[in-house]
Amino acid sequence: MGIGVAFPWLGQKWPAFTLVRMRRILFFICALLSSAIAEDVDVQVDIPGVRSGGKFRASNITRDENKVVQAAFDGTLEDLIPLRNGGFLIAGTDSARRPFVARLSRDARTLEQRLELPPEFLDAVCIAEGPDESIAVTGRDHNEGIRVGLISPGLEKLQWSRTVTGDRPASVAVAPDGSLVVCPEQKPFVSRIAADGSGLIPFGQNETFRTDGANADIYKAWWEDCGFAKAGHSSPRYHAGGCAGVVALPDGEFVLFTTNFLKHPGGLPDFDPMLLRFNSQGKIIWCTNLLDGLPAESDHKQPHMVLDPGTGDLLLTAIQHGHFHHNLIASPGAFLTPHEWLTGDIMIGWIARVDPATGRPKAATFYFPELSGQLVGGKKRANSLFPAKPALDAEGNFYVTGKSAWKLPTTLHAFQTEPLGGSGFLSVFNPDLTRLLHSSLITAKGFTMAGKAVAIASGGPVVLGSYETDKPAEADFVSSNADATNFLLEKPAAPKGGFFGIYPSGNWFE
Repeated sequence: MGIGVAFPWLGQKWPAFTLVRMRRILFFICALLSSAIAEDVDVQVDIPGVRSGGKFRASNITRDENKVVQAAFDGTLEDLIPLRNGGFLIAGTDSARRPFVARLSRDARTLEQRLELPPEFLDAVCIAEGPDESIAVTGRDHNEGIRVGLISPGLEKLQWSRTVTGDRPASVAVAPDGSLVVCPEQKPFVSRIAADGSGLIPFGQNETFRTDGANADIYKAWWEDCGFAKAGHSSPRYHAGGCAGVVALPDGEFVLFTTNFLKHPGGLPDFDPMLLRFNSQGKIIWCTNLLDGLPAESDHKQPHMVLDPGTGDLLLTAIQHGHFHHNLIASPGAFLTPHEWLTGDIMIGWIARVDPATGRPKAATFYFPELSGQLVGGKKRANSLFPAKPALDAEGNFYVTGKSAWKLPTTLHAFQTEPLGGSGFLSVFNPDLTRLLHSSLITAKGFTMAGKAVAIASGGPVVLGSYETDKPAEADFVSSNADATNFLLEKPAAPKGGFFGIYPSGNWFE
């Protein structure tokens, strides 16, 4: 049954949604009409490693506020951040190529304000909230640089904008003094712009903060002190493997997360992670490679970093090449460690909570799906997973979204279980990353789905991501679902675009 729903969230009419009823739910509804049975309903769904049953409370999925909603957007959605007032901010570019920033309500269901950016912005990629509730925004400009601007509190107007040297922005942060700090994805420097946009603020004697081996302090702290030089590795180049960029700490210092290029002795060139803290003068406070040993063709890429305002922790995700010659750090009792797994030429996920005072993980684990098949040399076979920007809830639980290359095992309270195309996912870990609390696919027939960022709304998590047609002749966004009644996407107008999903915790099984 199709139900037409129009959301004015992003200034366009959103496509209709499809209500998919599973047989178990229909059977239960019929039983309710015929007799006064108990409200708890038996279900049977996948739990990692076993087949097990459970129960859920029917009232949790029959209230409108507890129904999953997924909406396709004919454009791009790039960034999602929570606001201190409890709402959310998203950035993207619509189908007419107009970049915008929009504010959503606490439950993420209502558009409260939308501001189009001027033509100087080619797109809107990264956003951050300032101490006075103004909004920093960055995107590419038309001359292969980074356009950065400041939006007034309430999203009434763009107060100023200017171009800084770079490529595509990886992040923007707002320091306690209101200055904006911008980091490109590949160019090896960080720029800092005055709060009024009047010009650059130098880091000590340098106009920008270099993030590669051309910075003598990084050359020593990362390449020499971390042991790469002694082990015979080549000197570092800029972060061509990718950059999560910078976050601004409350004390006025900054943390950078990037992957630097190295050539290993007798091996292939690879990218290895660097996390470092530096102050406003460009002095390095600490530097770490986040490894449990020096890498040998391990290849670490696609870093993401978020500063959690509640705990003050740095939330990190990345991917690692599956050969496991040397690994990223996994903490004691981690949910997954690589030693019992056989992988090969794939990339697997890694997530961590890091103490900004020391740069060392408080908790870290790998996360990837098991590949079906016989054991090889007594080891299981794993497959790829690509985590994106994470978030913490009020209890410290770790939420992560992204894309999985195989059927990621789902937990009892999953809202989708069938890998009908390239599968996005939403997973939740306990605070020390030793236990998986929730795992669900975000999938649609004929489409590749990929989460980009997750945030916590008043009723549960919301996910921003992208979709792309996998098999155009089959693509219809109609898919079977887990044991819950949800709205799902119908076929969107464009072969690729953005999606925004609301996944209320109230419809997760108990």
